[in-house]
Amino acid sequence: MHEFFGVDWAEWASLLAIVSAFIAVISGIVGFVFKYVIVAPFAVKIDDLTRSVNNLNSSIKNSDKRLEVVENRLDGHDRRLDRHHEQIKYLKEKQ
Repeated sequence: MHEFFGVDWAEWASLLAIVSAFIAVISGIVGFVFKYVIVAPFAVKIDDLTRSVNNLNSSIKNSDKRLEVVENRLDGHDRRLDRHHEQIKYLKEKQ
């Protein structure tokens, strides 16, 4: 009466414990492999990508600053050119 398929309940409990331990070990191995073989290389690549994006952002900020300086100089030259043009126009009218 305390048997199932000719196996005692205590033996079933032992088999269940063994199978559970085996599954736990296999899942631990699979987790280890997944973490160190699949996830770790991606994490390294993501870190490299993050550093590259940060460097690119820094370069863009520096370029923006230099562009602003060039634009200011160009505006100054443009104003000077306008003044020269007005002076030339005035001198031509004077003749």
